[in-house]
Amino acid sequence: MAAAPKTTSAVMLVRIWLEDGELVRARITESLDLSDDGDEIVHVVGTASEIEHRVHSWLEQLSAPVTPR
Repeated sequence: MAAAPKTTSAVMLVRIWLEDGELVRARITESLDLSDDGDEIVHVVGTASEIEHRVHSWLEQLSAPVTPR
């Protein structure tokens, strides 16, 4: 079997709402492959640690070795 194609383009958009300098929530939109319209995931989180976790997880997925399909 041939290996799955390597992702050539990916995006993560983090929108953060603050009120009185305090984090209220963040909406995180992520995609590991911009050529696949159905590959978008949206997370709504409410703490800085949750934002950090989502960014870290996304980067790990993006840099993971390609596995055969």
